[in-house]
Amino acid sequence: MQFELTLGWHFIQAYSDVGIDFTPYREFSNQYDFRQELLPKSVTCLCTLNGKKLPVQMTVFSTRPWARIKFEIDDDKLAAEIRQKLLKYSTEDKNGNVYKDWNTRQISNQILAHDGLTTKDIQNRNGIISQGCIDALMRHYDETESRFRCDICWLFTRDAIPKTDQARVAKWLMKHLAQTKNRSDGSRIVEQLYNHLAVPEIADDLIRLLTNRSFKGRSGFLLDVLAKTKDRRVLDVAVTVLDDDELTQSALTIIGRRKAKQHVERVRRLLSHSRSNIRREAKKTMKALGFPVETPPPPVHLVKKRLLPKGLKEWSANLDIEDLEPALQTLSKCVESGFDTLEIAEVAAVVEEMKHDQTKAFCFPVVTNIRKEEVWLVIFMDDIDSPDLEIHASAQLIQKVNKALPQRD
Repeated sequence: MQFELTLGWHFIQAYSDVGIDFTPYREFSNQYDFRQELLPKSVTCLCTLNGKKLPVQMTVFSTRPWARIKFEIDDDKLAAEIRQKLLKYSTEDKNGNVYKDWNTRQISNQILAHDGLTTKDIQNRNGIISQGCIDALMRHYDETESRFRCDICWLFTRDAIPKTDQARVAKWLMKHLAQTKNRSDGSRIVEQLYNHLAVPEIADDLIRLLTNRSFKGRSGFLLDVLAKTKDRRVLDVAVTVLDDDELTQSALTIIGRRKAKQHVERVRRLLSHSRSNIRREAKKTMKALGFPVETPPPPVHLVKKRLLPKGLKEWSANLDIEDLEPALQTLSKCVESGFDTLEIAEVAAVVEEMKHDQTKAFCFPVVTNIRKEEVWLVIFMDDIDSPDLEIHASAQLIQKVNKALPQRD
């Protein structure tokens, strides 16, 4: 079965909803940078839906302003189901009629044209939006269905909005944030406030939402917005929400940065919290306050990844942070010496300080089967709580590791 659809700018989420692995598409888009003159271009992706796996050929005809794509799927029933699911991301209904709501960006461009601007100018930080156009964009936002508002919200940047209007726009966004029932919509507003409009004038509104336990949009990111306003009450608010798991990590960061030693006992209690990210942040905060929980061993085995020798075999897995130390303990049992409690503590201490998308590598001289060799560990912080662990060693040692640690994706 073949069908064509024009999908909006958030079509990547559409692929996730129907179980399409869009990695080949992403690689293609990165390679061609959506250059229209090189289209059409076909890629084949694997789709997993209802327990079935089959290839889906996607031919991309255009990507601007939206992606026009032809789908070719051998299973007609599955193809019909995929098409039905994709329709909610499409610019057209089941009869091929274009939804009025998908004119969002055209309307934005029509409004900006009064100032001689386009949405691309705003993206490239070229031009200032006049007060009249700001008001028109705000009305456009108010009248637009919530799922399309994010394509207007991003236009309100500190580069495009005059300083004289920034507080007014920020307070207007806060009003929408307080009223939104969709957490995703709210997160877009919070992101825009954090990146562009964290002005002092919204501090009262932020505090009101952060201390309102019934407000579902409360998050650590919202607390970070308050911190960016430089309001003096941010420490008091951080302490107030310290027991709220949604806000605890950001609250701890604020306490640590402000060296608020008077709250050290409140922080200490969180060292035994059930969530690893909170325990880890509590340790960092204790250290920042001058009360380190323990002195970790120095990272003497840290090396540069590019030095990884050739010919080694590999075991790898994406782990939850709680599973890292147990995996390292299992590795320890596979060698006779050279990787024990001290070395595990060294790795754990480095991982605790790692940031998202950071990679660290270690080389440990060990003894196994009465002979010396090297064990290399490479850790990539794929997510703050999900490190990728690679163990590189001789074939004999990796064979032992594979028996002790089942291979994981």
